[in-house]
Parts: sequence; C-alpha cells; structure tokens
Amino acid sequence: MKSSCEDEKKETIVKAANRLFGERGYCGTSIADIAKEAGLTPKLLYRYVDGKLELYAKACECAQREFEENLMGAISMDTGIERRARVEKGAKIFFQLIAGDKLFARILASSASLTGQEESTVEIRALENILQTLRLIMKTEKANIFEDEKNLEEFSWFLLALGSVFASFVLLGFDRRAGMDHELAIKHFLDAVDAACVESHRGD
Repeated sequence: MKSSCEDEKKETIVKAANRLFGERGYCGTSIADIAKEAGLTPKLLYRYVDGKLELYAKACECAQREFEENLMGAISMDTGIERRARVEKGAKIFFQLIAGDKLFARILASSASLTGQEESTVEIRALENILQTLRLIMKTEKANIFEDEKNLEEFSWFLLALGSVFASFVLLGFDRRAGMDHELAIKHFLDAVDAACVESHRGD
C-alpha cells in the first residue's frame, strides 16, 4: 500500500510537469527541469515515475478531463437550450479553455502526431477524447442536434480543426500582435462556428 507521503510526492511531480509542459511543450521540457520544479533530483524523481512520457500522458489526461467536466457541467444545466445556442455555448467554453490553458492549447496545436515523435500516441489519444467530448455538445438526452449522423461527425471535426487553429493563434501571440484580447479573438472564431451552424441547418 502506497504511503500518503509517496502520493504527495507524485502529485507534486505531476503538477510541476503540467506547468512546464504548458509553458515549454513536451520537447522543451526535460526530466531535469521537472525534477528541479518539483524540488527533487532527477534520480529521486525516477523513484516515483517511469519517465517524461508517463508524465506527459497524465498531463494530457488531466487537460482533457478538465475540458470534459467544464463543458458537460455547463451544457447539462441547459437541457432545454435551443440547438444552435447549445453549440455556440459549447464552442465558447472550448475556445476559452484553449485561451486560458496553455497545455490544452499545445495539445490542440501539436504537430507530433504528424511527425511520429514519441509523444504522438499520447497526443492522438488526447485528441480523440477531445473529439468525442465535442460530439457530446451536439447531443441531447433524446437525440442529436444534427439529425444526420454524417453532419454531426463533420461538424465535430470542424470544431476540432478550428480549435487547433485557434490554439496556434494563441500560442504564437497573434491576438496580442493584432491588438485584440482573447475575448475578441474568441468572438471571431465563434462567428465561424455560427456560420457553420447556419449552413449545416439550412433547410431545417
């Protein structure tokens, strides 16, 4: 049975890794960096974790879980919300988390899955989970917001792709360069979501 001290040490390590992965990304963060941030030596850190990839997997799981909890918590409070408004509300939460959580933004903007780097499997799994959560935005207890499953799938992928663009936009600081704050940037991206909603439901 693990001691509480061991659990606390591991939690400290995980939190330190999450901060650094958010600030520097996976490749820009070393085990030595994480150990220093956690107040440990690299040798001692390895007593609690297997390595950087394990910590990155935990960080991605944590970011994805936070997104799902925030999104579903907000959406479940509005069971009678009109379908377009539901999509817009869910998309806004999605973009706000990207703007406010660098680790979540890095997962969305990551190119590791295209280059075959060691963290690609972790990121692909995280993106698949995020996509599944995005699908839930368009669902009610009784039916999909999109009657056509093909439209539902296409729109979920559209949101994921738009989120990836927005994540790059935020991480590169384009909003600051353009003289706009995150809220205004989110508004512009929501305009694209709204236009897509209109197009998807044309003829309803």
